[in-house]
Amino acid sequence: MGKGPQKQHYISRSLIKRWADENHQVGVVCTYHRRSATVHYRTLHSACDLSSPELEDAWDADIENPAALAVDGLVHSLGTQLTEREAAHGFLSEPENLGPLIDLARLHYARSLAAPIQQFVNSQGLADGAETEAMIQQRWDSAQDYHDHGVVITVFPAGSPQPLGAVPVFDTTTWGRRESVDLRFMMPLTPRVMISGVAGLPPRQVEVVAEDIEPGRMQLMPLAGEPGLFPTLWMICQPSALEATEQDVLRRSEGGGTHWFALGERIARCDDAPDQQAEWERRSERRKLNQAALETRALRESVQRGIYDRMRDDARETQHELDALDAPICTCSALRDGDNGQLWQLFMPKTVCDRMR
Repeated sequence: MGKGPQKQHYISRSLIKRWADENHQVGVVCTYHRRSATVHYRTLHSACDLSSPELEDAWDADIENPAALAVDGLVHSLGTQLTEREAAHGFLSEPENLGPLIDLARLHYARSLAAPIQQFVNSQGLADGAETEAMIQQRWDSAQDYHDHGVVITVFPAGSPQPLGAVPVFDTTTWGRRESVDLRFMMPLTPRVMISGVAGLPPRQVEVVAEDIEPGRMQLMPLAGEPGLFPTLWMICQPSALEATEQDVLRRSEGGGTHWFALGERIARCDDAPDQQAEWERRSERRKLNQAALETRALRESVQRGIYDRMRDDARETQHELDALDAPICTCSALRDGDNGQLWQLFMPKTVCDRMR
């Protein structure tokens, strides 16, 4: 009898574990179900047959294990309050400590959920493991220059832990350059520690800084996923930050593509409200027209804001009406069994769906 599909984590379990509590639980906020829950960290961020077992073993031994030790050492050097920045600078001044952290970012850019999804788009179906592995290798090679820049380690305040999305690495070549920040890459290492490659710094130069940020500002990047390809449908956070993260993530995603997709699925399965169906369809069509207008990128900023506001208000009203009718919040079973079921399984782990219901 042949072996079944091999499950692999496209985000290292050792990284996800940084967001877990003593019971190995992480918080999850789902922009599709519009709810939150806690789940065991080992059940998240996995896919089948991303790459060969041999390559997985090599990543584990050569990158993930050394990086886990380096993150442990960095956190230890920062002290219990994460304030010992000089000690952290001294720790990272050793190449054997800094290099594994940069390679960890390279690995998570290469072995991103974007790789199998892009292959799905290219092949009109899930490609075989060899094709996805080739794309992962290409992404790994393209991130070699992560080592050509200096690094900034940012420590966030205790009151603003950062979430972890399905695409943990902000990569300049994917996202496009930002004029205000000369970054090459950025990735969270823990809820309060971020690594960034900065083009203005020479290789192996390290700066450790503390930054107080507006609550929720750093959630915009992981929520967007990989621009032009897919948004993140759910976000990981520390259980202690679940309530605040839920409020902020659901607010920021309200009226967006994932929210409207979920509303459309609920509307299609709510056939006991014929009078409201027509209004819901009108709002859905209005949303499509508004989205098309936004994609022209030819509108004044004030006009764009007005369109976003209308999309959000229509989504909010439709959400309330569907909730009042006790319409099913979850259509994952139908999506998982449909024509694109394998793709939906990449987006929505069954453990998340089960907990949201």
